[in-house]
Amino acid sequence: MKRIGFIDGRRISGWSFLNTDTPGDGQLVTINDRSPASCFGKKIVYNVLTAKTGLYARAHEIEVNLNADTVLGYASRISMQTSGNPVVIHGAGLEVYMNDPGDNTSGWMCLDLNFNCVGTPAGRYGFIKCRPHTAVTPRTLMLLEGAPTATYMLEHAQPNQAPFYDGAASAAGAELYHLKCLMGGMEVRVPLWFG
Repeated sequence: MKRIGFIDGRRISGWSFLNTDTPGDGQLVTINDRSPASCFGKKIVYNVLTAKTGLYARAHEIEVNLNADTVLGYASRISMQTSGNPVVIHGAGLEVYMNDPGDNTSGWMCLDLNFNCVGTPAGRYGFIKCRPHTAVTPRTLMLLEGAPTATYMLEHAQPNQAPFYDGAASAAGAELYHLKCLMGGMEVRVPLWFG
């Protein structure tokens, strides 16, 4: 591995892997925490102190350009495991905590997913993929905790848009929409009623 630029105690310009290099890590940081207090392995404090004329205020951004054949391409990967069977009250691969957005925020989401793919992949594609890698079946796909968790289970800003479609009125009641699903390659429509 060859470093490009310089290291002056403040910044690292970059790394470059030559085609003769063995696979490795561009940057590897190992932290051994033996403190009984709460600690952060890596912490960024980003204070926005001036009104923005630009569009974004991002504390951390990762950009990945896949310009060659790649089996698995991820912008970021999080892996967590235990050793020695320690007692862990609650564990999660990712925690997002939104705290006091104020009254002048027009929109606030804990997670914002944007899809801007022009081509249509030959395989599966979507916003979220869930896949177990163990013989133990997860009890739930999503856990709603607290009372109340949310006013609505789901909100769709545009009626009669995929995956919700108009449905004919049925004798059972005012069936106006149905939810379109794909189950093992078969299209399934779940009726929805207003009441």
